[in-house]
Amino acid sequence: MAGLDFLDELVEKTFKNEKDNIIVKNKKSSELSVVSSGSTIIDCVSSVGGLLVKGRLVEIFGNEGSGKTTLCLQSAYQAQKKGLIGIFIDMEKAFDYKYASNLGLKEDDTFRVLSFDYGEQIDILIGSLTEILQKNKKALDYIILDSIAITLPKIALENLKKVDGNTGQKALQATFFNEFTPKLVNFCSKYNIAFLATNQLRQTFTINPYETRVVKKSGVGSGFSNDVNYYTKGGNAIKYYYSARYLLDFIKPYKNEDGEHIGNLIKISNVKNKLGIPKKIADFIIIEGSGTDDRLSQINAFEKLGHIYSKGRTWYYKGSTPELSIEKGNISKDNFFKLLSEDVEIMKDIDKRYKEIYNNNKSIEIVESDNNFEDVEDAGITL
Repeated sequence: MAGLDFLDELVEKTFKNEKDNIIVKNKKSSELSVVSSGSTIIDCVSSVGGLLVKGRLVEIFGNEGSGKTTLCLQSAYQAQKKGLIGIFIDMEKAFDYKYASNLGLKEDDTFRVLSFDYGEQIDILIGSLTEILQKNKKALDYIILDSIAITLPKIALENLKKVDGNTGQKALQATFFNEFTPKLVNFCSKYNIAFLATNQLRQTFTINPYETRVVKKSGVGSGFSNDVNYYTKGGNAIKYYYSARYLLDFIKPYKNEDGEHIGNLIKISNVKNKLGIPKKIADFIIIEGSGTDDRLSQINAFEKLGHIYSKGRTWYYKGSTPELSIEKGNISKDNFFKLLSEDVEIMKDIDKRYKEIYNNNKSIEIVESDNNFEDVEDAGITL
């Protein structure tokens, strides 16, 4: 018996009453199973190819209109295409079936939406799912929670006006997640379930020890400081137990040449990543009603990088080869971008070069953001 070959037998003998709860991991069992987000750009930022990672917990957080739910729905659609089974927990009670349908998602026997009132109901659901998965490990592949911010324990909802202001409510919520999250980690790891959750930023002028602090490094601040404090809900447990955390920052509306608002420009930052390379950043565009647009995002990025440029009314794309380069005179920017996006070979070239450039730089931004957020360590009590 060489090396650590004895370990399986040791665990079998030492923990025979608990052996089903103990996993001896090797390279093969530790290989990640990942579902694409439906966006090449987001998959590049994750560095593992997506946001739904089997056996792990992932959080997307950010300000309103930053595309958190869109990325969740796109990920669910990609999972559905692979025949994977998932549950969408709609705590916000705002699930938009029409928008989900626009993104390709269907509510069939592989996808269901559940809406709960308080956090303990999710805990009960996990307990019931455990019994089912013990009999059939293929019964469920992923869970999406939208959102952590609105998930409160029952006592916080019942005593909303009785607790000591917001601090009491926040403390109760943080305590709930501190107790629930370790159980969720064990559940997802044991049954190889991907868990993806959204969270929201809250602005405050005081530091609350029960929440994860995010600092805005520039812009209008409070008091004599240029820093504005932002917080994600749910306490510190989420910050420490989740394998990856992504910050979405709404930069500005995306408009065409006529000034028509057709979408939003978003920055995604990988602030924590135990799955791959952290601290990656990229800008992407979400078109209203239809989700992320990789082609438009990459073309805009190439314009900033100088691979797409204009001289008067003539636009140029400098491709990787002369055959893949385009020069078009007397054309508007929007029409030239449309021309590029409809050319299959050109877009293959742009997509390939985008990945190569991104892997070398770990950051591709279309414009400078007014909202410059930085994830920092918490001050005060750690629950």
